[in-house]
Amino acid sequence: MQSQRIQALPSQIRLLVLSYRLSIGRSPGMTVRNAIQRSKHTAPSNLQSFKNNQSPTRLLSHLAWLIPVTGGVALYLSPGQQIHIASIFSSPTLIPCTKHDLPLSTRDPIIGSPAEPQMSITSRILSLLREHIWEPLLTAGRFTHLFCLFVPVIITMPMLLVGKPERRYKGDRWGAVWWYEFLVRRMQAAGPTFIKLAQWAALRADLFPSLLCEKMGALHSRGKPHSLKHTKEVIEKALARPFNEVFEAFDENPIGVGAIAQVYRETLKHDLIPPSYLGPKRHTKSPAGSLAPVILQDPPPSVPTASVAIKVLHPRVAKDIARDLSIMSFFARVITLFPGMQWISLPEEVSVFGNMMRQQLDLRIEADNLLIFENNFAPRNVPVSFPRPLKMFSTADLLVEEYENALPMEYFLKNGGGPFDDQLATVGLDAFLNMLLLDNFVHSDLHPGNIMVKFLKPPTTRDLLTTLFSSFFQKNSSELLIQHPLESDEIVARLRSLRHSPEEWQKELDSVSKQGYIPEIVFIDAGLITTLNATNRKNFLDLFRAIAEFDGYRAGQLMVERCRTPELAIDTETFALKMQHIVLSIKRKTFSLGQIKISDILTDVLMAVRQHHVKMEGDFINTVISILLLEGIGRQLDPSLDLFKSALPILRQLGRQMTTQESMTQLPSGNFGALLKVWVWVEARQMANAAFIDVDDLVKYDCPDSGIFGCLRPSSNLFTPVMAALLQTDLPGLHLLSRGKVRDIYATSSPDHLLFIATDRISVYDVILNNGIPDKGKLLTSISLSWFEKLKHVIPNHLVTVNIDEMPEEVRQYREQLESRTMLVRKAKIVPMEAIVRGYITGSAWAEYQMSQTVCDIPIPEKMEESQKFPSPIFTPSTKADQGDHDENISPEKAAQLIGQELFDRIKTVSLQLYTTAAEYAESCGLILADTKFEFGLIPSSSGGQDELILVDEVLTPDSSRYWPRDQYEPGKGQPSFDKQYVRNALTAAGYRKGLESGPNGNGEGWGIDDAVIEGTRERYREAEQMLKLPQS
Repeated sequence: MQSQRIQALPSQIRLLVLSYRLSIGRSPGMTVRNAIQRSKHTAPSNLQSFKNNQSPTRLLSHLAWLIPVTGGVALYLSPGQQIHIASIFSSPTLIPCTKHDLPLSTRDPIIGSPAEPQMSITSRILSLLREHIWEPLLTAGRFTHLFCLFVPVIITMPMLLVGKPERRYKGDRWGAVWWYEFLVRRMQAAGPTFIKLAQWAALRADLFPSLLCEKMGALHSRGKPHSLKHTKEVIEKALARPFNEVFEAFDENPIGVGAIAQVYRETLKHDLIPPSYLGPKRHTKSPAGSLAPVILQDPPPSVPTASVAIKVLHPRVAKDIARDLSIMSFFARVITLFPGMQWISLPEEVSVFGNMMRQQLDLRIEADNLLIFENNFAPRNVPVSFPRPLKMFSTADLLVEEYENALPMEYFLKNGGGPFDDQLATVGLDAFLNMLLLDNFVHSDLHPGNIMVKFLKPPTTRDLLTTLFSSFFQKNSSELLIQHPLESDEIVARLRSLRHSPEEWQKELDSVSKQGYIPEIVFIDAGLITTLNATNRKNFLDLFRAIAEFDGYRAGQLMVERCRTPELAIDTETFALKMQHIVLSIKRKTFSLGQIKISDILTDVLMAVRQHHVKMEGDFINTVISILLLEGIGRQLDPSLDLFKSALPILRQLGRQMTTQESMTQLPSGNFGALLKVWVWVEARQMANAAFIDVDDLVKYDCPDSGIFGCLRPSSNLFTPVMAALLQTDLPGLHLLSRGKVRDIYATSSPDHLLFIATDRISVYDVILNNGIPDKGKLLTSISLSWFEKLKHVIPNHLVTVNIDEMPEEVRQYREQLESRTMLVRKAKIVPMEAIVRGYITGSAWAEYQMSQTVCDIPIPEKMEESQKFPSPIFTPSTKADQGDHDENISPEKAAQLIGQELFDRIKTVSLQLYTTAAEYAESCGLILADTKFEFGLIPSSSGGQDELILVDEVLTPDSSRYWPRDQYEPGKGQPSFDKQYVRNALTAAGYRKGLESGPNGNGEGWGIDDAVIEGTRERYREAEQMLKLPQS
């Protein structure tokens, strides 16, 4: 048993054990090696257990410990394989043996582990000094350099607030534009890694202003080329052969030098090219030689050649990037300390950028990506290709791939694509949609420099007939249709020489088209890809669908709910309305989306995301940015490009795949319901578009009257009859006294009475909008009547009757126009003050409190949150302005001076009593009355004494009050509401601000709101009426 334990030990431990035992009993002159050899023939019984040697030579007993120590030192210094403690103790042979164990011959007593690099003591010391002393010194020096570069940038940040927002600067100030340019110059001076950072930041329009992204995107990496010696070393190591045996000829001048690597164009020796590399890139699903695939094969497959692109990483680039990333992380943490910057979570974004950079440091990843793209597109008969990598020669430092002799897409954007414009736009967008919707494997660096174009010729009728004839003899007819690369090379060479002569360029393209050639899109530089997980994929498809069916408000809500930090989003209701405004604004332009730039929509979406701190996932934003770039390129080539029309064939293909359960399991992960909804809607839209091709000429948005069907407006339900709103009364037999923001007031034949007519006009921020809300006047009248009845025990009101038959004869002739929206009221002397009672801090009160800890100069307790309830309601008066003027909050003292202290006190007492009574009733109905406004008048007292105070105008309607749903109330943020806040947010989202009361451009055209906002506001008013259990009009 003991011998089994010893023999089971790893060889070097066994050596130490046996050397200890034999050092005592071996004969003079016998070496340890001989003794071990002899021990192999020694009977197991001669091997004693481990116990103290009883030899009288005590000196040897005390010195025996030197033997293992000496052996250990010798093993450490010797060049042989090192002992790894982890592998020794993980070996199953250390488990005590039993009689049930297998024979020793069937077990491997040693678990293999990788050997440590062989380093001398000097090398180890130098490595230690380099890692722990020299590297920190270099990092400190680099930090000092960057600190000097970027401290002036931080100091000059107040320039962001200098000047006024201007349209030519895309809403930015001129001071901000100067600061952006200063920052970009400093980023360029900081070196290649920071230029890469700037290029990455240029794609994050959800985080940074669009003008800053535009300027950062213009930076280009101009790295310093490394030595040819380093290139040769990398190539020889990867290919395991001398450099001169690899290439037919080697051009020492790189064709490109970037921040991470440089690229050469060379020709490999033919004996190094495996046969599999030269196979066609596209294939059919049916066996070669079958008739149908040959006839339908379009375009023909191309094959690689011996011409290759060699990409070699710069030396020490990984350490340089790691050093810069650690410094970037420090600056990111510093910037996060600034107020308002937490939502961006810059340290997290630097981490994302760092991961992206580290992926580019392993060129094997790019080789794998290229193979995946090629396999995905192989069965698709579309003229799209990717460089084929030579995986066997590619390492982390070296990528050998097919050299694509093609023209950059930039040439076609600059000089035009001539007869190929439509094809280039369609093929490029189709390829992207295939990546996104079918493969869920998207190229993440799609800019014109990474999209190339070459040419191929589809098979002619003669080619097809020849192939058909050959198929009868069972030949591999597909080989007859393979494109010869030299034909494309000649075309590319001619066009490259003409790139500075647009006229000659166009003529050559016309000639190429007449010869039967078509363009083939080549995507290069596939080091970065995006794969959406199930959540992000569903988010994107929901947004895609929302844009298609004009449901922007719901999309905005979903984006907030599903963003990374929903708790940090600000003013979410306005954000949702901005989404609605963005999407609905395109509905007015055309029924077909062919004239709508999806890129414009998504750019506005990203701007709203940034303004409202809706933090989206990086993969989601990368996908959106890819759409911006691809559609931008396509639109420049083909202005009529329709993204949804291009998506239809891909969605149909997806639908075919979803018909069987087996193929469904092969689809990329994501939400199939969302995909199906997108497909069905786009199909319906396509059919409707075909049926109503001239709908833009037929549909009128602002028809003068409703006619028999009402005013027809385009919507996601094709046509929706929209009821006309009464914006202005027309009563020729009556004398108009005034037109207010909402009500028209007429004199009657009775000297003591007036006619109050509630129109459908709506005003916010003291701006009367161009379009109204149908039946709004009737709703307001109905709600006011009910509140007058409920509150008459507190104070009398001015109402006489709402029955048209009880009104003067001259009024009854306008019954149809006045029904349900008119009140006959007593004349009163209007008090020139509006009585506002606030139970919760919101709106203008919250804005003032944030600046001064007061509301209308009334001190408010500290540390209150938005929408928090006041300890007790407060009375805050305001002026009562005429139409066109602004109501202004005033202090109680000023209000008392304006109307007199005695009248002020009476109004304050009654207002607080009215609010308390109404708030208690609203609470019982599931509503919170946040604040409201009352208006009062004075009429002569019947007793001849002091004038009587009465309630006039409207009372407690959604126009003059804020109602919140009680079950959704949550302090610390804005609340959903049943009042005009919905319209206020919509107007803010449309671009309103002080100074633009007369219209978006200040030219007097006024402001309007979208149909969806009109209908949404109407439904909110009606819902509030129903929740209050008031009679419905």
